Amino acid sequence: MNKLVETYCDVDDFSKLFFPSWQRILLENGEIKRRRACRLSPSEVMTIIIHFHQSHYRDFKNYYLHYVCRQLKAYFPELLSYARFLALMPSVVVPMCSYLTSKLGKPTGIQFVDSTKIEVCHIIRAKRNKVFEGVAHHGKGTMGWSYGFKLHLIINHLGEIVALKLTTVRKNMKKKFISLWDRALLKKRFIIETVNDQLKNISYIEHSRHRSMHGFMLNLLGGLIAYCLKEEKPSLDLTSQELEILESNNLMLA
Repeated sequence: MNKLVETYCDVDDFSKLFFPSWQRILLENGEIKRRRACRLSPSEVMTIIIHFHQSHYRDFKNYYLHYVCRQLKAYFPELLSYARFLALMPSVVVPMCSYLTSKLGKPTGIQFVDSTKIEVCHIIRAKRNKVFEGVAHHGKGTMGWSYGFKLHLIINHLGEIVALKLTTVRKNMKKKFISLWDRALLKKRFIIETVNDQLKNISYIEHSRHRSMHGFMLNLLGGLIAYCLKEEKPSLDLTSQELEILESNNLMLA
């Protein structure tokens, strides 16, 4: 419960700064619309989505009906029905994107780049999938063919996500000469493979039951944010000699 409260407080602090600025730059079509406040605030909606990825649940419906509605009622006294909550979720896609950006780490001088596939359905059912028709694509990797997207990550040696991008195709990488220092760092690239594993198996950014693009994006964003909020991340324990070499390389580049 402490993690839930911490997440909500951080999300709410962000929302107090983000939403007034966001609403000022939104374009309107001139029509007068009735603006009735929702029982659940955007901060509460975002917190529930993120907390799902911090829990051990693997199905959002069961998480909401059997955990949130039963055990978190005291924390969210104005809970909506499951159907109404699903209808409300797309309204926080943009705030979730901005909140994720605010949680990204900073470059430390050592970065690792890798990509991992995000499957949206089994390859056998790809032709029958209507949700991602014209958006997702077939791709082939070391584990065979898949249907979905590619998530590209840049992380620092502390295990923090520095940058990310979601694509539908994989561009071939050209061979490039690398220094001995870079060759040594390649031996430590297991860190980003560990991050990818945690994103899929702990933060649960990948599953094949999506009913809309909004649901897919929110599931991905919620899992990435949940990972960014983790206190203990996989990191490299660099020696003093390695740190000295890193500092000297940074000075030469500067």
